[in-house]
Amino acid sequence: MRNAAVAAMLLAIMATVAATDPRVTASSAVELVAPANGSHTAFPFIHFEWVCAGANMYADYDVIVVDAASHAVVAQDRINGRACRFYPSDPLPEGSYVWQVTASSISAASGWSHVTVTAVDHELTIDVNATFTDVVAALRDAAALSGSKRVTFAPRADRTYRLNPMGASWDDYQALLNVTQAQDLLVDGGGQLLNFSWPVTFAYVTLSSRVALLNMQLDISPLPYTAFAILDVVPVSVTTGRVTVALLPGHPTVESNPAFTTSGIFGVQEPDLARDRRGLTEVFNYANLTRVACSAAAKAEETRRLLASNICYTVLVDAGWTTLSKADVIYLDPRQAPGFVFMGTTQPILYNTSIYACSNECITSQNSDYLAILRANMQLLPGRCTLLTIHVAWTVCIACFLHLFPRGGGGGNHHSMRIGPWISDGLFESPGDDTCHVSGLVMSVDRVINETTVALRPSVPDVFAAQVELGNLWLQVGDELSFYDHMTGRILLRAHIHALGTGGLVDGMPTTLAHLDQPVPTGAVPGIIGGNFNATVTQVFDTSRTAERLVFRRNVLHNGRRVGLLAKGRQALVEHNTAVGLGGGLVELFNAPYEGLCAHSYLVRNNTCLYTNQLDRVAAPIWVERLPNNAQLDQFCHDNLTVENNTFVVGPGPIFLLDAIANVTLRDNHLVRCTTDHSAYLQTGHDRSVQETGTTVSLTNDPALCVK
Repeated sequence: MRNAAVAAMLLAIMATVAATDPRVTASSAVELVAPANGSHTAFPFIHFEWVCAGANMYADYDVIVVDAASHAVVAQDRINGRACRFYPSDPLPEGSYVWQVTASSISAASGWSHVTVTAVDHELTIDVNATFTDVVAALRDAAALSGSKRVTFAPRADRTYRLNPMGASWDDYQALLNVTQAQDLLVDGGGQLLNFSWPVTFAYVTLSSRVALLNMQLDISPLPYTAFAILDVVPVSVTTGRVTVALLPGHPTVESNPAFTTSGIFGVQEPDLARDRRGLTEVFNYANLTRVACSAAAKAEETRRLLASNICYTVLVDAGWTTLSKADVIYLDPRQAPGFVFMGTTQPILYNTSIYACSNECITSQNSDYLAILRANMQLLPGRCTLLTIHVAWTVCIACFLHLFPRGGGGGNHHSMRIGPWISDGLFESPGDDTCHVSGLVMSVDRVINETTVALRPSVPDVFAAQVELGNLWLQVGDELSFYDHMTGRILLRAHIHALGTGGLVDGMPTTLAHLDQPVPTGAVPGIIGGNFNATVTQVFDTSRTAERLVFRRNVLHNGRRVGLLAKGRQALVEHNTAVGLGGGLVELFNAPYEGLCAHSYLVRNNTCLYTNQLDRVAAPIWVERLPNNAQLDQFCHDNLTVENNTFVVGPGPIFLLDAIANVTLRDNHLVRCTTDHSAYLQTGHDRSVQETGTTVSLTNDPALCVK
């Protein structure tokens, strides 16, 4: 119990509950939604949800979960009304619980609601001698059972399962958990290390409900990425340079994985920090990666750097090659086998899992509501960083080039979900892309049927719609559609669907008839947006499926290549995160070519942002934009952003870069900037009602903030 007063209050409440029907909830100002009062479930990851409407969306709510038998508080938190929901950081053990939500600022409270977590129907075990094929079959068979089930990896003496997922060729592999239409499935690693000998998809889950992977350590060895030290850079022409590199020890050779030669891009690391090199472009294009004999000078350089590798390559680099130098380390992290894929799945969970190696863009979800990533870490495998013992700030080992970084651990994409992901209490080290990207995926106008009806079709990268016959693209009556002209940056129409129909297959793709409550815009251009991005075709986004009520809190984001959170959608809570050494900003709100569209009602508070925006790109720790940026001056895309009580130690350049947004509140933020950085920390473009109060600024001569 937190204190005697709380204990007395709970005892009185529990006495009342015991004396009355525990299934009866008192009427009150806060309406509870889920779980239903008196419900029972064997799925221990309970999602608590209540109603926050109108002005109540801006209040903070206190949620408390109490063990009905012991009266102990098992979960308690304060959640802003933009989220209006709560995932405890840990699963609830079997037992009976009551929960309540209060909001003192608006003098509101719910009654107490009752939920029971039961035992699963089936307890199953993976044999200690199981092969990869055995595990795949066991998980598939378990998923087919009726009722709830938990599959646990039996403890091995060495705590390690060594599994070979490779098929007949380098690009032939299976997913460890490959299930469709599974329900109430827990896959428990029991803390074991699952070591895979080839890039693998750990889980591919489609059209399922309540599937959790928990208590796992996941590794791939040889690594799904590789890295080299630059030994020499010489010109070939004005536009091309030849770079000679030596393979860093512990990394796979180029020949060992054909994906290394087909990715076509590489990133560049700082020589003394585990982050992308400051002031460079995000990636470089390369060609003709060729094995060569190491020269005597190269061998001497390797010895000087304490690098034992005697394997060298040359590679041709085009734009930007003159910015490379002998001090650099380059890395290849191709997108080969996504680590986790959740498609059309409700309440997928990743809990208490450490991912030591994973292909780029590790966690992908689409049309998957109530996704939760809890206490999940993408981090270095302990013991890999052993060559040197020199350390720098934030305990990043300089010598991690011995098994480098989880560069392929690359973040996550979460698209076209009605209720956005809940990502909390995680560590994300060196992801190869955005740590988290949420959006709605674009649809094309296939044809205009009549004044108020259009036929819509999926477009790249909507792989789920291409693979699964959805019939209605997961649209629902009442959804708001935004028609967007990417050529002008203008939203042509926001309209609601009042009826749906099937438009049939066109070129093998499903089309959907959307009957609107307003006329189709006269400027709508039918066509196929496609993989080459035909910007002349009108884009359509389902505003109701852009990760509404996203929660991103208490995470550590460390040395990622790109953005901490790239987002769109309605209502989000971003709080208590620490971002260090990112290539991009902490929060960036803009529409990508296929992923949009606008952000509404975001709260960004109590975050710490250190040495971010390393790359040479237009951005800021807080960047809001509409692309293209030739937006019409009579129209805004984003609205209602509050940024409060954050610390930014970043520079040079703006801290807040705002465009195409209405109603911004910047309150009580602390900035640390270089004494020679005379740029305005707040830069606005096409904005309306930007209010700033309580900003404090400290000055420093830290070179990392003065020069990029």
